[in-house]
Amino acid sequence: MQRAMATEREAEREAQAKIVAANGELEASRNLREASDVMRGNPMALQLRYLQTLNTISNEYNHTIIFPFPVDALKRILGKYRTVALEDKCCPDPNCCPLTSSKFNKKNQTKTEKRDIGV
Repeated sequence: MQRAMATEREAEREAQAKIVAANGELEASRNLREASDVMRGNPMALQLRYLQTLNTISNEYNHTIIFPFPVDALKRILGKYRTVALEDKCCPDPNCCPLTSSKFNKKNQTKTEKRDIGV
């Protein structure tokens, strides 16, 4: 009888713990949503958060640091590179530059380039 009552109390405690954990996750998700709204309204806040994260990582003796970089900025940089390459006539075929085109003309590669990319 005592075992049954103890088992019942333990089940009640576990159920209560799950409810508390679920409420905590709900509150955390609300806080994250609120923080994302603030950062969406102020892009500099996101940059400051990146720097704060970088500072935290650097204090933990990590050897690898991954720093987020906006893909849109990378596309703009590569687009400018492609425009300059085509204007300078160093790359007359728009498909020959591996950095700026998904269609890469493998006939224009040297043996060293092929070895570097694993062809």
